[in-house]
Amino acid sequence: MAEREHLPVQIEFIETKEAAEALLPALCELITDGLIEAHDTTVIKSVAREEPS
Repeated sequence: MAEREHLPVQIEFIETKEAAEALLPALCELITDGLIEAHDTTVIKSVAREEPS
């Protein structure tokens, strides 16, 4: 890989609007090249499997 080659990275998380807005200033400081985008999400179903004992 070339030293200056940029590969795409996508990080996703689901959080409340307030928590995401609180995170944005720090996130904007970290990102020096790229894109930050936010989307509203409608969760249709959320299921958590039980951990085996």
